[in-house]
Amino acid sequence: MTSREPKSAKTNNDDQDHHHQHRQHRYKSSSSSLTSPTKKRNRSWRPQAVLGLSLTEEIPLETVYVGILKDKRTTSKAIKQISSSSPGFGHLKRCNGFRLLLEPVHVKPSQLHHTTLNVKNLTETHSIGKVLENNVKNQPETVTKDAEKPPSSITEENRNTTRSPTVMRNDLQSKGFDVSLLEENFEIIKVPARAARTRRQAEVCSKIWPLNFHPDPGTEAIISGEIFNDYQLSRMELLMLAAIEAARRSSVGNTDCAGSALIVDPLTGESVALAAARINEHPLWHAAMLAIDLVAKSQGGGAWIGRKSSSIAEDSVREKDGGATGGKRKFDRSASTAYRYPPELDDVKLPAAEPLQPEADKTGPYLCTNYWIFMVREPCALCAMALLHSRAAKIFYGVKAEGHGVLGSKAMLHTTNGLNHRYQVWSGILENECRQVCADIEKRSVK
Repeated sequence: MTSREPKSAKTNNDDQDHHHQHRQHRYKSSSSSLTSPTKKRNRSWRPQAVLGLSLTEEIPLETVYVGILKDKRTTSKAIKQISSSSPGFGHLKRCNGFRLLLEPVHVKPSQLHHTTLNVKNLTETHSIGKVLENNVKNQPETVTKDAEKPPSSITEENRNTTRSPTVMRNDLQSKGFDVSLLEENFEIIKVPARAARTRRQAEVCSKIWPLNFHPDPGTEAIISGEIFNDYQLSRMELLMLAAIEAARRSSVGNTDCAGSALIVDPLTGESVALAAARINEHPLWHAAMLAIDLVAKSQGGGAWIGRKSSSIAEDSVREKDGGATGGKRKFDRSASTAYRYPPELDDVKLPAAEPLQPEADKTGPYLCTNYWIFMVREPCALCAMALLHSRAAKIFYGVKAEGHGVLGSKAMLHTTNGLNHRYQVWSGILENECRQVCADIEKRSVK
């Protein structure tokens, strides 16, 4: 690297003032685009949120007992008593007309109150009477198949978990519920076993039993795609086009992972690092792995890429205000270009820096904290975990990697329980263009 004479303190201060004014002007000119509605234009693609099963799967059902109120005027009293004696079902209304939601049919032995289940009680299940069919017209199933089986078919396991109506009635009474409020016959129906988390799930579940549901505006915006306005979508398109060009020029991957990765600071819109897979040079040099290492280099670290391999000089990234933030670092990249690898990417044209989200606290970062990642192809397990440990905020990719992708295809790593960080994932960004470049670079893959 060519040595340079140190600038005077005055010159450094003047430069910082200039950069600060430049950034202020850019934020003012772009903030309206981030917050105000813009005219939508037709696109051949739209971002598709890659969501966990809790948001996309059908809500499972559980079998419960429902009592029939003798007098609707006792509804309030019955709800108060059942809620006190048998709490639960917080996601459901306890009463639907004359029908009162009581307790699950199947329980753990420890949940039984003062009565125990035996063969005699099970026999009594089938002599209680028929289910009141005229009150269950909207139910998908009013009597469970197990309830219709003769007692001899009940296994030892069910003997410990299934309560007859008699046992359940006695259990309720022992806990202080006035069973005289109910008709003698009970219904056995199925209701949603857990709370709906999305509007679509709630619409399905409400056809079975009334719900307590309040939609989360943030979740609904992610599902519908309305979380991004037209300005942001346009910026995302330009950024993905740059990633596509990087992959086209230099990606050498394998069947597990190929393509490129572009890391962007959404607060400024500046591209921080751009890398293409180079598995031919090192087995760990997947695109995201290289890009993260370049981000570390921009913060004074990095393990792989030597100084001469990067397209910018070391002093283009300056640490400042370290003491004022309690040891946390703030980086100013307003005068720099993105770190890139391999060198063939030095002249890939990147979009001009414009914010992708409103400005927030710039303290940090730790590697990719709050950064957005654009990838041509769904990341493999190695890349996805590296992005998680680097604290990326959002991952955008174009096409699925059906054989090895773990953010929607083979697995949903970002929704796994026990992780100490989570990022959001979207697929389908310029999907057709990404699919085409993946086909073009496949001939360069390492076998």
